[in-house]
Amino acid sequence: MQAERYIATAWRLSLVFAAALACAQDPRTASISGRVLDKDTNQPIRKAVVTLSWLGTPRSWAMEQTDRDGQFRFTELPAGRYEMRANRPGYASVAYGAERPTQTGEIFNLAVGEAKTGLDIRLVHAGAIAGTVV
Repeated sequence: MQAERYIATAWRLSLVFAAALACAQDPRTASISGRVLDKDTNQPIRKAVVTLSWLGTPRSWAMEQTDRDGQFRFTELPAGRYEMRANRPGYASVAYGAERPTQTGEIFNLAVGEAKTGLDIRLVHAGAIAGTVV
């Protein structure tokens, strides 16, 4: 009788443990992806550097370079609040969600396991003055 109770208890505990494992989620399962585009031509910008900042504690960041189609992807991210920025020589640095380089970008949230796509950043050409001073 005692052995049967131990077996029944062990069986119940194994079911509870299996259910807990099935419900547990890896805290670094979120991802984001998008493109960096020229604001004037809507063409992809290759080799742009995208910086993703996690606004958690301690604050941290990651960087990715866009491919030939202007695409980037960050994976294995923890849930939390983020901001993102892109830059490339010849262009002004622009934050995600901003229309102009001087605007503050949009802060966005990622949930555990969320795959956020279509986060496009549009860069504007940096100005330059050329000429001769007489």
